[in-house]
Order: sequence, then structure tokens, then C-alpha cells
Amino acid sequence: MDLGSMGDMQQYLQGVNFPANKEEVASEAESNGAPQDFVVNGDMQQYLQGVNFPANKEKVASGAESNGAPQDFVDRIRNAATERFNGPEDVLQAVQGS
Repeated sequence: MDLGSMGDMQQYLQGVNFPANKEEVASEAESNGAPQDFVVNGDMQQYLQGVNFPANKEKVASGAESNGAPQDFVDRIRNAATERFNGPEDVLQAVQGS
């Protein structure tokens, strides 16, 4: 799962009002110049649906698992150096950095 650089993600997600559904995230990302594979496969928001931030990493991992996230994604959350996430951007950074 190649999520690009953190700076790219911030640019793609600029203007998204969280919480947001997958279609809202994809639409905003597309209008911000995200590559098509990000727009089509940008499932992170779907995986984090229903997670109330800030949240500890086990709640985030469990929520992602319940929402059908790939095991690799869930494992990266559980193995993250941080114990608490303030929002999806923190999760993205941890998943990308693992």
C-alpha cells in the first residue's frame, strides 16, 4: 500500500471536513490533484469510519479491523510508535512510516 508522502496526503486532503464519507474524501482529493489510484483506492477513511478521535491505537486498530481493513493496515496501526491518534492524519503518518 503506497500512500505517498505525508506532504502529498495533506495536500490531497486539504479542505476535507472530517468526519467525511469516502465519496467526499475522494472528490476533494481529486479536486486537489491526487493521482487516480489514490482517489480510487483511498480506503483509509472507510477503514476509520466510526472511530472517535482522539483515540488510542487499539481502538483505532479494532475499528479499522471491524470496517474490513487489510490485516497489514491493522498491524501497522498496532505496531505504531504512538499510543494515541488525534485524527486520520496521524493514522496515515503512522501507517506510512511503519
